[in-house]
Amino acid sequence: MRTIFIILTLSVFSTLTFAQQNKDIQSEVDKTVLELNSITGFKIVKLENTDFLDIAFINQESIGYGFLFGYFIDGELYKIREVIGIKLVGELAITEYYFDDSELFFVFESEKSGKDLFVSADGTVDYRIDEPNFSVKYYFNDSKLINKFEEGERQTILLPDEKFFDSQSKEGQLIDSAQRYYDLFVVKN
Repeated sequence: MRTIFIILTLSVFSTLTFAQQNKDIQSEVDKTVLELNSITGFKIVKLENTDFLDIAFINQESIGYGFLFGYFIDGELYKIREVIGIKLVGELAITEYYFDDSELFFVFESEKSGKDLFVSADGTVDYRIDEPNFSVKYYFNDSKLINKFEEGERQTILLPDEKFFDSQSKEGQLIDSAQRYYDLFVVKN
């Protein structure tokens, strides 16, 4: 009985310690993301539509569109913003990937519905809509998803055909996309 008590105590203690470590990491990540988003001196590299989009995702440019923006300082890539939209229904999905020393540490996804939006050439979005219909924050540490926070409902119109991703977790999809986009920008810069 004493052994079981010791094992349970150690298990609870390690779980609490792990949870506190994750909370500390999330706090640091939030602080870093705020700092990066306040920087105005980025060199911005822009890719459009077929430069990065999978043809199976949006195969008619008159219906869908996409932009990919890389944010650099002194040749180092800190942030990638992916903007994908469907023109006819005014759907817009934005995914932002954040890097530290080439390693993904945070992803923010948001989706908005409505025809009153505008995407400028530098990737700034004027939504003319108060809040996203859906948003989620993904926190990574050592290439592992440690936590996520979702708000709202995802609009399935902007999701790629799920059958292509059945063998991969959302974590795997984000890491793969981040790496693919990172590699694209390293070549372009």
